[in-house]
Amino acid sequence: MFVDGTGIGWGVLSRLNQLGCRNAVGVDFGSRADRTDASDAAARYANKRAEMWGFMKEWLKVGSLPDDNDLSADRKAVDYGYDASDAILLERKDDMRRRGLASPDDGDALALTFAYPVAKRDWAEERRFEEGLQRLKRWIV
Repeated sequence: MFVDGTGIGWGVLSRLNQLGCRNAVGVDFGSRADRTDASDAAARYANKRAEMWGFMKEWLKVGSLPDDNDLSADRKAVDYGYDASDAILLERKDDMRRRGLASPDDGDALALTFAYPVAKRDWAEERRFEEGLQRLKRWIV
């Protein structure tokens, strides 16, 4: 589970860790981007937020979303430009507010799902591992 680790999000992440949620990963939107997309041009991103939105954009070419007006508005509201090294940079939320737009919270939440690659789980392998672990526990006890 990817959690917005910017601002008050770190408190949420800390609490999830306290509760034993081992799969919670904090994502700092302003941190350095660490991937390029798979398109022919291999877009470069100025920060993690731009990277996540870029991967979301690529996924939307083949993926499907529910008919949600707020999410649709968020996806269309964010402008972008380029930084000094020609990397894609999304419009800041403060600049959006000056244009009279709300923070794209739903869009950012969806973009978080593209923060890092996620391996497909092999449920059969996990079940075999758990069964083996149970056998060892019975043997030891």
